[in-house]
Amino acid sequence: MKKLTIPMSGINRSTDDAIAIDGQCMELINARLKNGSIEPVGHPILEKTFTSGLRPVYIHKNGIYEHVITYSQEGDLIYDSNRTDNGYISKNIIIHNIPNIREVQSVGNTLVVTTVSATHYILFSGTVYKYLGEKPEMPVINFFLSNEGLEKSENNVTLVDRIKVELSSYNQFENGNIDVVTNAMNGSVSKLVSKVNKDGYLCYPIFVRYALKLYDGSHIMHSAPLLLMTPYMNPVSTYIYQNLTNSDDSWINWKDGYMTGFKFESIVSKCRLSYEAFTTELTNWKDIITSIDIFISKPINTVNLNSPIEDFYCGDQGSPASHDPYLDINLNTYNQGEIKDKALNVSVFYKVHSIDIKPYVGATKIQDEKVLENLEQNETLSDDPFSHNRLTGGSFIYNSKLHLYNIQESLYEGYPLDIFQIKSQYWGETPAAINGSGTTHVYIKTDSGEKITSSSFRLHNSYGLIPFICYPDSRATKIIIRITASGKTYQKTFMLTSHPFLNLAYNIHDNYVHALTLDDFSDAVTAKDSEDALVKRPNILKVSEVNNPFIFPSDHTYSVSNREIIGLAVVTNALSTGQFGQFPLYVFTGEGIYALSTGIGDIAYQNAFPVTRDCCNNPQSIVSTDNSVVFSTERGLMILSGSTVATISDKIEGFLPSSIDSSPIIKKIATVAGLENTLSSIEFIYYLKDACIGYNYEDKEVIVSNTTYGYSYVYGLTSGEWHKISIAISGFLNSYPQCFAVLSDHGMYNMYNQHRTVNKILLLTRPIKFGSITYKRILQSAIRGVIRPSQSNLYFRGESVKFRDQEISIFSNCGVYVLGSNDAEHFTLISGREKIEDVRDLITKMNKTHAFKYFMFCVAGGVRTDVSLNYIEVLADETYQNRLR
Repeated sequence: MKKLTIPMSGINRSTDDAIAIDGQCMELINARLKNGSIEPVGHPILEKTFTSGLRPVYIHKNGIYEHVITYSQEGDLIYDSNRTDNGYISKNIIIHNIPNIREVQSVGNTLVVTTVSATHYILFSGTVYKYLGEKPEMPVINFFLSNEGLEKSENNVTLVDRIKVELSSYNQFENGNIDVVTNAMNGSVSKLVSKVNKDGYLCYPIFVRYALKLYDGSHIMHSAPLLLMTPYMNPVSTYIYQNLTNSDDSWINWKDGYMTGFKFESIVSKCRLSYEAFTTELTNWKDIITSIDIFISKPINTVNLNSPIEDFYCGDQGSPASHDPYLDINLNTYNQGEIKDKALNVSVFYKVHSIDIKPYVGATKIQDEKVLENLEQNETLSDDPFSHNRLTGGSFIYNSKLHLYNIQESLYEGYPLDIFQIKSQYWGETPAAINGSGTTHVYIKTDSGEKITSSSFRLHNSYGLIPFICYPDSRATKIIIRITASGKTYQKTFMLTSHPFLNLAYNIHDNYVHALTLDDFSDAVTAKDSEDALVKRPNILKVSEVNNPFIFPSDHTYSVSNREIIGLAVVTNALSTGQFGQFPLYVFTGEGIYALSTGIGDIAYQNAFPVTRDCCNNPQSIVSTDNSVVFSTERGLMILSGSTVATISDKIEGFLPSSIDSSPIIKKIATVAGLENTLSSIEFIYYLKDACIGYNYEDKEVIVSNTTYGYSYVYGLTSGEWHKISIAISGFLNSYPQCFAVLSDHGMYNMYNQHRTVNKILLLTRPIKFGSITYKRILQSAIRGVIRPSQSNLYFRGESVKFRDQEISIFSNCGVYVLGSNDAEHFTLISGREKIEDVRDLITKMNKTHAFKYFMFCVAGGVRTDVSLNYIEVLADETYQNRLR
């Protein structure tokens, strides 16, 4: 007779039952290996129930509040309740109807809701959630340079050398006269321009651009650069009046037929940057958008005041006898082509004005006298990082940044043509007003082929269109504009050129600048092409600014692989000594996992390195633990720590034990605990494919659940063992450090239950051989430990202990059973004990059984969770030792 001790461990299916290590479990339900003993697992704690048709989708935590957000079958996103120290306070306020939501995330007070086609923003402000929408609507603002009169000054020039003038001909200044005339005229004009600018007036053409300023100072939804020409084609000029014969007021000095000097007038036009009244749809965004900021370029000079004046024209051309000959001494004016080239080199815009957010903004002239003073020291406008495009995809929050991956991008329909309207005299022109409507179609060349976007517009009393037409994407190739006015439709195709400095494509007239009118359009109208503005970029990751999920800088776009991105996860432990957090983000792709290293300064991530070729086959399986990431593959459940990948499902993989089906007694024992429907019915590798995974931080356990089945698998990171729980989980809610799970009964449960409570357990060992495959008889057996299957008076430090909302009826028919078999397939009951009272050690009576090769120990029934099963102990005899059996 031998006394044998067998320690117990978790579920293992990695080997055939006949050669299993003694003490491994075939099933271990609602109990786990902890500190070397099998301990019951408390039932998850019900946090909150929800009415039928509602399911919790997000726990919004920020500062002092914790809100439960639910989603209805009708597509309503609901502010369900507010969690306080005293429980949940019901709110039940519909936020907005958003069909087919994909994920809900948050950055601060802002909820980010992604669907298959859009990203929606919702702001918690005060006591309510305010739906903002997908994008703020850019207001249409029509700018112009208003005519504020002329600034003039008179100046005298005395020539160094008198000049013999030839009438009706161009004459040359020579030697010192060039310097005298140049210094006088250019200097006078330059001084006058400075005075005009100092008084807050503009005198040259400019570009104006506006954008929406966010709470953190960044800008989105940039307008097109609008080329504003002055009312006059020559805003800076000089003039010399003709002399009246015998007049004392002489503008040209003559002596002995020679010109000895002259008087000239410098003329500079004065303009104010102005805009017409407009309305906005931004009131709802007022907490996010603080102002509409206006930026201008440096003035585009139309004259070269650094160039010498070398000639002049003198003529009479039939002048009346009462007049002397006249002089034309012109400044060196840039030609139209040169002005166009100067305009195309504009890339920097300086802030000059801000408009508060309100529904209606009246017409305004910007009267700032310092508008051009130290302009280059003003805040500049960043380039537009595709902020008009609409993005969606998988979402992830890390370091207060919104990460969107597997991107679906809806290209911007184009600037409203309304903003290109000319509302005043433009470069010496006042064309006939246009009233009409129309459409624009923009053609963009992408990696997915040519895409077409479209928009509609309405023109009202427009004196043509600004000739600089553009689209905020340098890949755009052409714009087709169709205008219907006075019952007739016109069309023009504008071929676009990529801007050398800005993220836009533009068209400007080849030869000169002038207002675009219907005369520039053709009445030959072609059929409209079908719109296709959707671009799928499955391998792209975009990262927002810190604490700002509304803007995605261009340099925060990453392509880590040629295959689609499946999911993201974070880890904070070091890859090696001294490298803590060097690779803070893992990117799961269709060709393996990559680690992104932290960037420097404004760069979110700097480098991408491949970690493993293992490919995740289930995005719902990716979950971060304390210092690792768990995910599923075709090979099983994996754990990634640093740059090391290991399989943690080896023990649980394998064929299901056939003895459960071939031995009716096993299911009968499971029925004692009411757990017959939680016996495994599919191999783990298939169970895993459609499972969701969560992490219980307090217990350091990975929970794997597939709602098709009535049970979930649990892996203890500390013990390295598997067990099961008798619940099916439809999803997990991120609420660190709590692990909240959503069950099919419309309840939200906390998976960590540290209270003394009760639960039904089922422990089935794998066939035990006691060291050899020989026939053995068990004289007596014991499961060492403490079992309390009924409510007893329990005191802890002098205080009675009450169980947490558990029914006493759960304590029923707890028993221990011993089964025997000769083939590890067909088991029969050989011993047992039922209706156990409080007892230390489950000991069966002395009973010499029939001889068997394999034995199975079973514990089933309701127990308290403050108990433990330490190990199996038996007294056994071997028989028939003289030959193999």
